Amino acid sequence: MKNFFFLLMGMLLLSCGLYAQTTNVIDLSSPESMYVTFAVMAAAIPVITQLIKSVLKTDSRIFNQIISWTTGLVVALFGWKFGLGYLAGIGWVEAVLYGLGASLASNGVFDISTNTIEWFIRLFGKK
Repeated sequence: MKNFFFLLMGMLLLSCGLYAQTTNVIDLSSPESMYVTFAVMAAAIPVITQLIKSVLKTDSRIFNQIISWTTGLVVALFGWKFGLGYLAGIGWVEAVLYGLGASLASNGVFDISTNTIEWFIRLFGKK
């Protein structure tokens, strides 16, 4: 009975995932795919930070934290400068705030929803 229950739950979860599919396909081979959403950028920042840390080979915790925070800012400003993804058409102050929010979210400093971050950024923007 227990195995049947797990099989039934697995089939239910599989079907829920299939119904949640959308027709939008994101091309992950392009470098622009990092700028699709805030969450994707926040997930990409630790990877980029670890690559930088492996090149610099530093053991200082404070220096590693500074590297991670500045990586988020640089990534956001790069996306803003070239008009990539959701950073296209916003001001540089908003891009800096998105970068700061993404670097803090990727480091686990705070765990709040994206709507709260967007509300905070809109306080400083024209929109």
